[in-house]
Parts: sequence; C-alpha cells; structure tokens
Amino acid sequence: MTIIWKQGYTTGSAELDQQHREMFDMLNELEDMIAQGIYEGPKVDAHLKSLGTYVTRHFSDEECCMEKAQCPMAQKNKQEHEQFLNKYVELTSKFSQDRSLQSLKELHSWAESWTHEHIAFLDIHLRTCINRV
Repeated sequence: MTIIWKQGYTTGSAELDQQHREMFDMLNELEDMIAQGIYEGPKVDAHLKSLGTYVTRHFSDEECCMEKAQCPMAQKNKQEHEQFLNKYVELTSKFSQDRSLQSLKELHSWAESWTHEHIAFLDIHLRTCINRV
C-alpha cells in the first residue's frame, strides 16, 4: 500500500518533515519495483542500500533535534531507531540470501508499517518541544 504524507505527520521541523517525505518516496519506489516484479539485480540492491543509508542519516538528524529540543521521547525514539536498524539488517540479509519476491515484500511491508507507526505516534511528540531548538 502506498504510504502518503499526511499533515498529521508534521513534527514541527521542516527539515525532518522533508526527510520523512523522502523516506516515503523511497518506500513507494520499492513498492513500485515489487509491483513490476523487479526483485533481482543491481537496481534493487542499490535501492535497499540507499534506503538504509538515508534512514541512518535521518535517524541521526532526528535524534540530535530531539535532544536539542529536550523532547521527553528522545530516548524512546533512539531505542526504536536502533531496533529498526537491527531489523532492517536482518531482513535485507534474508533477502540477499534467498533473493525472493516474498522476502522483498516482507521487508517493504514491515518498513512501511514501522515508518508510519513511528512517525504518527512517536515523532509527532517533537511538535510540542521544537520551539526549544
């Protein structure tokens, strides 16, 4: 299912909101590849690598912003990011080993769901703290 930006995802940081939109675009691109039956080859590998790199950088930016804003959810946010990265490595490794469409669908479905839940229920707490930055 295509993940679409909603105003309710707004964190109060234009930079972080733009990064979230970019993550949505990357997840939607992966969904498009899956829909086209593209799950082998360098295009998928490059996309997964880019997504992992982008998410890692975004998490660092977001954690820094939450710390500066003294957001009470900063520690929980950091823990969830660590859990995401661990699971991402696990699922991309699984996909690399079996190269199946099913593994890629599992990775995409999980990443999309996690991203929606994380932004909608945790990142939005930054809104009330952002003016401290």
